[in-house]
Amino acid sequence: MDALRSAGRALLRSPSVAKPAWAGGRHKKLPENWTDTRETLLEGVLFSLKYLGMTLVEQPKGEELSAAAVKRIVATAKASGKKLQKVTLKVSPRGIVLNDSGTNELIENISIYRISYCTADKIHDKVFAYIAQNQLNENLECHAFLCTKRKMAQAVTLTVAQAFKIAFEFWQASKEEKEKRERSVLEGEGLSSPNLDAHACPDTPAVTANLLDLEDPAKLTLSGSANSAHLDNSMFGPSSSVNNNMMWMMKFAWDSYKQYAFGKNELRPLTKNGHIGNMFGGLRGATVVDALDTLYIMELEEEFQEAKKWVEKSFDLNVNGEASLFEVNIRYIGGLLAAYYLTGEEVFKSKALELGEKLLPAFNTPTGIPRGVINLGSGMSWSWGWASAGSSILAEFGTLHLEFLHLTELSGNPVFAEKVMNIRKVLNRVEKPQGLYPNFLSPVTGNWVQHHVSIGGLGDSFYEYLIKSWLMSDKKDSEAKKMYDDALEAIEKHLVRRSAGGLTYIAEWRGGILDHKMGHLACFSGGMIALGAEHASEERKQHYMDLAAEITNTCHESYARSGYLKEGSMFYMADSWSSGTDRYTKLGPEAFRFDTGTEAMATRLSERYYILRPEVVESYMYMWRLTHDLKYRQWGWEVVKALEKHCRVEAGFSGIRDVYTTVPTHDNMQQSFFLAETLKYLYLLFCEDDVLSLDDWVFNTEAHPLPVNHTNFKTKASVQ
Repeated sequence: MDALRSAGRALLRSPSVAKPAWAGGRHKKLPENWTDTRETLLEGVLFSLKYLGMTLVEQPKGEELSAAAVKRIVATAKASGKKLQKVTLKVSPRGIVLNDSGTNELIENISIYRISYCTADKIHDKVFAYIAQNQLNENLECHAFLCTKRKMAQAVTLTVAQAFKIAFEFWQASKEEKEKRERSVLEGEGLSSPNLDAHACPDTPAVTANLLDLEDPAKLTLSGSANSAHLDNSMFGPSSSVNNNMMWMMKFAWDSYKQYAFGKNELRPLTKNGHIGNMFGGLRGATVVDALDTLYIMELEEEFQEAKKWVEKSFDLNVNGEASLFEVNIRYIGGLLAAYYLTGEEVFKSKALELGEKLLPAFNTPTGIPRGVINLGSGMSWSWGWASAGSSILAEFGTLHLEFLHLTELSGNPVFAEKVMNIRKVLNRVEKPQGLYPNFLSPVTGNWVQHHVSIGGLGDSFYEYLIKSWLMSDKKDSEAKKMYDDALEAIEKHLVRRSAGGLTYIAEWRGGILDHKMGHLACFSGGMIALGAEHASEERKQHYMDLAAEITNTCHESYARSGYLKEGSMFYMADSWSSGTDRYTKLGPEAFRFDTGTEAMATRLSERYYILRPEVVESYMYMWRLTHDLKYRQWGWEVVKALEKHCRVEAGFSGIRDVYTTVPTHDNMQQSFFLAETLKYLYLLFCEDDVLSLDDWVFNTEAHPLPVNHTNFKTKASVQ
């Protein structure tokens, strides 16, 4: 049995739930593609139908209501005289996936929890229909399909009902398991190893209702307006329907990549082809490796197996090209390590170790500070041409620690740990201007080359890895904690500022002069500061939590203020997004400024783009986990809607060139980090806290989870 099932996570199941009898009522004979096995339904049952159409309804259920709706749909279809579209309906406990039979293109996918009613119509006896809530605008819609015969309509209806029943059983088993764990903890018998129960997410009252008797469909969707004065916990609590949205977004992104660019590094969704780029030294499949753990966590089992098979059969490390040490480490090594720790599959471990060996020659410098570029074939390394005086970049050589410690632990070879610990020694020796870490360091002399300090690009993840190194060591790496504390103190003193409008931001520092600019990349810092605040002294803990909340709010404002449209020299706020206006995107720019009277907005054309970046939703996830303030889930849902509205194209997701335009132009790139980070953080935002618990896991800067205190984790895993 494959890794997902053997890990007990592919589909939660309870041994106390008896296998249901599928035959029922008067439907004794069913079409050939009807199944009486639970296993087949788990994979999905296919029906070939013809789509009649859709009409809006006012209530979520009712025989008379659905009959009237079907009557309208049939009448409209007949009046149009158009040939009906042939479709394939795939029904499973996840929901309904609708594809065009001719082109196999995805038309729509509907979470099982959004479907409130289904029926084989009595008057039009070859018609199957269901009522579901639209995931974007929350309208109740009745969709109708023409079947080849009456029994087919009945079969589809029973299949959908049974799919819901099985989905409910999974939720119920998950709930029972969670309650059992909670009781064990209270009794002092809880396990402390990392929790992998990804199905703890469907913990909402709505899913306990019967499919054909759903009382309150509004609870199935995360529908709050950005202007809501009051947030209802039933809407923004843990929601399976919300995470089904993220799962389907992930599936759509993966399926598009697989269809048009499989094996290439990234997908170009507009031109429907692959992109290789020059960052990975001839390595291929960046999206495959980056997506592995997200597919696994979301329980997209078939897709995960596709990715695993590619790594086993097609991932060639014998390449000869110029690679970014930083990108290969965070995407490939980080992705492989996470996949290994989640599944135990040796192929991921062996590939990670082999690739790690290929990066070691980059450290062959007078100081041991690695250069940023390495030829994976020859081992030759050099600095980026744009880096001042052949310098190495703080965010690059400072973002190796987590992965390299795990490489040492898995291989038994101390060289990986020695390399990154030497970087610490160099940094501790060199004088820090005002206690700050500039972005450029000479790998030859070990001295700073420029006094440019940024918590965004060029510096960002160095600080992130300090606090996470301490956490990953089970809080034993006191050197990392002190470096983090000292750096944060200097950052707050010299870089943190408050705008005239009351927004807290982190400026950039150029030789003592502040540049009042904050990049999207710097928006990870709200989550980082909150994570560190949890372990600060009591007198500083609340202070840092407040600072984290203020910075995260500023980054949210950079998204919200893409609702300002320029009119002459004035800016004005567009109407409420919930009203349905298309006048703005609600996505954040690459960088935003606090000068010339403008706050949290891009003032330069070159900074207006959005490339599916994750840093803002990353902070939302951390802030939710550490405060449980519902606004962070609301803000996350705003991002989901914006991505669906403005970044989803026919063959994937694409970044946009200007967040302040009415009709955005797409950049034709589905970044691999969109699957690795953005969708994963959004998914975790709506999960229970014990799904990849922050007590047991740290995320590398590409959102790949690595276990805390790995030795203990491995021991516990081996005896369970």
